Amino acid sequence: ARMAAERATEEQVARLREAIVERYSTASPQLYVFEGYCGASPESQRKVRIITEFVWQHHFVTNMFIRQDQPDPHFEPDFTILNGCGVTNAAYEDDDLNSDCFVMFNIEEQQAIIGGTWYTGEMKKGLFSMMNYWLPREDIMSMHCSANIGPDGDTALFFGLSGTGKTTLSADASRQLIGDDE
Repeated sequence: ARMAAERATEEQVARLREAIVERYSTASPQLYVFEGYCGASPESQRKVRIITEFVWQHHFVTNMFIRQDQPDPHFEPDFTILNGCGVTNAAYEDDDLNSDCFVMFNIEEQQAIIGGTWYTGEMKKGLFSMMNYWLPREDIMSMHCSANIGPDGDTALFFGLSGTGKTTLSADASRQLIGDDE
């Protein structure tokens, strides 16, 4: 088994970003741009811009993140995701990476690029990871959980990895849902 690089180089990220931009310019007849918020609390939420090629990807993010009440012509995102799912990294072996699929988040440039995967969850999981990076720096504890509250005010939190049943457990008919996949 070969050991892949721990992280991509700036040159690799720039080359793959350019490939996504090229695809956007030539192969995509229409792009979908979401501008909204990650995080429910106005004090700690982040402005996000997510650019996708397909309406179903756009539909996913408009349901996953908080939409603006009114479009803001001066919207400046804290983080941008370019999803070029149809772009693969043919040079991944030369780049010492594990596959032609890539999900690369650059904190300094406040931007992520996604290619070679049609899994929409990368956008959600990526921004949740960024929130888990940002919030503790503001002395805010972040949690990946679902929560509900009982009729007597007792609250339950359900922690776990994606797909392990948090939503199912929190959707108890005798309790009010506080938040799902928060």
